[in-house]
Amino acid sequence: SRGVLFVRMEQTRRNFTDQEIRLCRILADVAGQALQRADEYAELAEAARRDPLTGLYNVRAFHRALAEEIERSERTGSSFSLLMIDIDYLKRVNDRFGHLAGDRVLQRVAEVLAEQVRGIDTVARYGGEEFAVLLPETLNERALVVAERLRSRVAQTGH
Repeated sequence: SRGVLFVRMEQTRRNFTDQEIRLCRILADVAGQALQRADEYAELAEAARRDPLTGLYNVRAFHRALAEEIERSERTGSSFSLLMIDIDYLKRVNDRFGHLAGDRVLQRVAEVLAEQVRGIDTVARYGGEEFAVLLPETLNERALVVAERLRSRVAQTGH
């Protein structure tokens, strides 16, 4: 049960008629169906923003986040940084071990990237073997530190 429909008659102290009770049940059913559809829509909307392989944001969602960050930066004067990450030699992995192995590499890199960023950062799969990381409120010097940490952690997962 997700909610309660509370109906009360203010003017009279009589019991509800059978017809009024049926009407309340219909209203409760309609409200429940609307809530269920809203949940399903929210799930679909979220799925549309995610890359199905990695679970990261997809390029379209990333471009929206980037546009919002640019607008915020112009409005408030805040800084942000953008990291572009490309996996070297993924084609070799695919050719030698198959695309399932390549997919697993992409998934593991995505996990590492997502684990290593702040909640306000946006990590997205930008292309086949490319990732983008949007770092709000981050100057270049700090972005270099983050980039090196990400590179190092990704490199460590290969061993």
